[in-house]
Amino acid sequence: MILFWLTLIILSFIGLYFIRVVNSSWLKKISYASIFLILVASGYFYFGHSAQYADYLNIQMQAKALVKSHGVPEVTARIHAHLKKQPKDSKGWFLLGKLYLRQGKYAQSVEALSKANALQPDNDVTLMTLAEALFFENHQRLTQPSKQIIIQVQSREPKNLQALNLLALDAYGRQDYSKAIDYWQQLLQFYSSDSDDGKAILAAMADARSKQMH
Repeated sequence: MILFWLTLIILSFIGLYFIRVVNSSWLKKISYASIFLILVASGYFYFGHSAQYADYLNIQMQAKALVKSHGVPEVTARIHAHLKKQPKDSKGWFLLGKLYLRQGKYAQSVEALSKANALQPDNDVTLMTLAEALFFENHQRLTQPSKQIIIQVQSREPKNLQALNLLALDAYGRQDYSKAIDYWQQLLQFYSSDSDDGKAILAAMADARSKQMH
């Protein structure tokens, strides 16, 4: 039960962080546009159709209150304590990796997520979160390990939102604006053009098009 509550705390906390980031630049909006949806999906993949997943959806507000009262250091300490007792808990390592990613501690995030993946191989949520951590650790560039993860995940789910988002950001960073636009166009299919996320994607595409003309 403690791990379930930690899941609620971390996913809700990260979600609040992403919502705050949306108010900055379009690039940051794009960086986190699809991730909030994926965070909610993470709960589904880990809890499936269980009653715990229903609880996850119903008590997010309580989880947010716990985040506010306990804070990041306390949550991190609880996960570390849990993993000392159960070092083979893949979910625990996944959550720790997520928390480190939230804090910008990318090397630690990669280490924790790699352990989660070793304990539970081929979980697409874990793999794409690891690819994301590698992307930010390498100054927002996809390296061979992260590219291999994306290839692996897209072989099972060609329209994986997180994969499309990372590919678009990487292409934009390499000034391959045509390819970035193509990836964002694919991503846009999953959002209303009137939504904040849809508007952010459209703004990114417009920016890429303007750079193509210079």
